Amino acid sequence: VLALLSSQDAEEPTHLGQSYMMTQMPGVTFVNRAVMEIALLDVKGGTLLAYAAGRGTEMLDELDVPLGRDLPSKSDTRDIVRVNAGKHALDRATADFTEQIDRIYVH
Repeated sequence: VLALLSSQDAEEPTHLGQSYMMTQMPGVTFVNRAVMEIALLDVKGGTLLAYAAGRGTEMLDELDVPLGRDLPSKSDTRDIVRVNAGKHALDRATADFTEQIDRIYVH
């Protein structure tokens, strides 16, 4: 079994708060898109027996100004977003991969 997780970050400027409010604050929307690929390989025969891919996306709106001292750092919160996107991708790929394996080996 071979598993590969890849992801890509993107950042877009935004204003946080309702459009009718005078207190809109500048910030960014941080987006992580993840792809998990899982393959079952027959190493001796050199063939691919099963393959599945899953995608996951997570977003986070961040203010450009700090709000408090006891909050997680910007780096920590972005890592959490990456982990969540990866978990969604893994869940989707695992479900598809399990179905394929069941068809191959159960039936």
